[in-house]
Amino acid sequence: MKYQEIEEIVTSQEVKRYKVTFKDGSTKLLRMWLHDPITKTIGVLDKGKRRNGKCLCEGIHHISWWEKVEHCEEGQKPTDKFTRFVKRAKKASRYLAESGMWPDIKKEIDEFLSMGEEKQRELVNDILTDSYELYYRQAREGGKWEKFYTTQIFCSFALKNCFKSIAYNKWERETYTKMVEQIVRDRKDFSKRWTNGYDISLDIQMIETNDGNYYRGWYAEEYRGCGNGHYYLLLDATHAIFYEDD
Repeated sequence: MKYQEIEEIVTSQEVKRYKVTFKDGSTKLLRMWLHDPITKTIGVLDKGKRRNGKCLCEGIHHISWWEKVEHCEEGQKPTDKFTRFVKRAKKASRYLAESGMWPDIKKEIDEFLSMGEEKQRELVNDILTDSYELYYRQAREGGKWEKFYTTQIFCSFALKNCFKSIAYNKWERETYTKMVEQIVRDRKDFSKRWTNGYDISLDIQMIETNDGNYYRGWYAEEYRGCGNGHYYLLLDATHAIFYEDD
């Protein structure tokens, strides 16, 4: 988000709660207020404090990674896990529709979204209750959830943090973001390796399979010099989803 967009939301000089949604799908509650109506400076109250705070700025609060800001009324309940799960499934379907990546996974997600709410709740409840016994073992041929074979993706919809932004180095983020967006639009192959805390890799390929040519992408953050870490599937040029840890 841009600072000006946040100014349009935080307009009260009283401290109020706001839910910030980041580009990776994670959220955070912040107490903010309009500190100076003339300069439109926004204040952010420090955690656990009633008076002390800081001015909202990129260096501290990384607002370029914010995707949405919503005012939370006092006593407002956070989004329940089922609603969050469905919202994430809809987002993933939209990302895949725009990128053309992983059509096989998109088919499974769309199948879930087309089910009635009762059946959707049954699947989500099975994942939240015992993802291995009630879901993974049933996501095979003849099982109750055989249509949802890509178990890692559906389990990721239930995690606290689901989506992941590509961690380019700050000085090259804008350049590579635009470049990869164009590469995905043109459905070309791409590979990049770099270091930013982790050993990071991004790979995009058109893969020939028995069912046709599938456009796919992978993103990984591995511990330095280790070859193990966190692995994601790329949904579009800027969003990945957690797949597994190794």
